[in-house]
Amino acid sequence: MERVGAWFSSTSLGSAVPLRVDSHLRLPPPLHGDLCLSNLHLGWSWEGPFHNTRILSTIRNSEELRRGTIEQLEKARIRLQKVELEADEYRMNGYSEIEREKANLINATSISLEQLEKSKNETLYFEKQRAMNQVRQRVFQQAVQGALGTLNSCLNTELHFRTIRANISILGAMEWKS
Repeated sequence: MERVGAWFSSTSLGSAVPLRVDSHLRLPPPLHGDLCLSNLHLGWSWEGPFHNTRILSTIRNSEELRRGTIEQLEKARIRLQKVELEADEYRMNGYSEIEREKANLINATSISLEQLEKSKNETLYFEKQRAMNQVRQRVFQQAVQGALGTLNSCLNTELHFRTIRANISILGAMEWKS
């Protein structure tokens, strides 16, 4: 947190006293009126009673300003505490909302991932079934082609045997006629 502050000075019997007022609302040490008055009673200055009256008036004005400043600082401290409490409450509510949103996002992502996994598994299952059906179809086609080849070969052999028998029969009949 950045510290913001200002330097003030008050005049007490002609000497400047720096006072620091910062954002942490630490109050400067109080002016000691007894000490100031005792310094005044040590004797009249060569400037006369009017000068001492002016000094007393300045001290009174400084004390009044200091009291007013202290009151303002106290009010500011109370306002700051109130704002800090509101900020803490806002932060907590904000964090709670963020946590709710995070939980909702995690749940939605989890559901989406589960659906994606299910869809992926279904796709893999159907692809596996399709691949198996393609293999079965190829095996069946090869079996049919093999069976047709064997049948064709058998038919050709049978056809050859019949042709040969028919030819032998024709040749035998021709021999008997001659």
